[in-house]
Amino acid sequence: MKVAMHQPNYLPYPGFFAKLHLSDIFVIYDTAQFTRGDFFNRNRIRTFSFNGYMWLTLPVGKRNFTGVAIRDVSILDKGVFSKHSKTLKVMYLKAPFFDEKICEIVKIPHKNLAEHNIFIIRYLLNKLKISPPRIVFASELGIPIRHSTQGLVDIVKALKGDEYISGTGAKAYINQELFRKESIGLSFIDYKPLQYPQIHPGFVENMSIVDTIFNIGWENAASKLKETKTQPCNI
Repeated sequence: MKVAMHQPNYLPYPGFFAKLHLSDIFVIYDTAQFTRGDFFNRNRIRTFSFNGYMWLTLPVGKRNFTGVAIRDVSILDKGVFSKHSKTLKVMYLKAPFFDEKICEIVKIPHKNLAEHNIFIIRYLLNKLKISPPRIVFASELGIPIRHSTQGLVDIVKALKGDEYISGTGAKAYINQELFRKESIGLSFIDYKPLQYPQIHPGFVENMSIVDTIFNIGWENAASKLKETKTQPCNI
């Protein structure tokens, strides 16, 4: 049983869905600490600007988020949903596969950040027609949450998984020995940024998945995501 997990990001990039596709159980890591400057409440879309992109950001206030989990963060500006919907229309209306329904989904308000992100993720997953794995929430597992490699091992064990699929960025800090001790296989997603024509001049990789969809369509986006494989780690 392959287990993968990821924080509930806002309008995630394609690699999020590639990892989800590769797993049997996908854990929404809603107990992860919220940090500013990450992708929990923002993501990038293409524009005509000098650097080729802009951020869509959900305002969460200036409070101190030390020790605050993503699931406990609120969206403070009720008008931001309409603003983001309008921005997507302006930037992608002439894209070959523009889908106004995405703009309508983004516009539906939620007070809670995690709930809003997950609402959008479920819609995108369904439309991409990626066979969904069993999706669970870290907050519902009923186990102590530790923000370390041991915490990842604990979650995989609680779900009776025998393999953990990790992002490549974790290679630098993940303690592979802990997985070996528990006889849990470890593999890393071999994700390469998708290449495709974009409506705006030039190409900027790793935009939100909506950029991929608007430019090449649901079917082609899903096909490219499914090409991603994993590389086993010999531990």
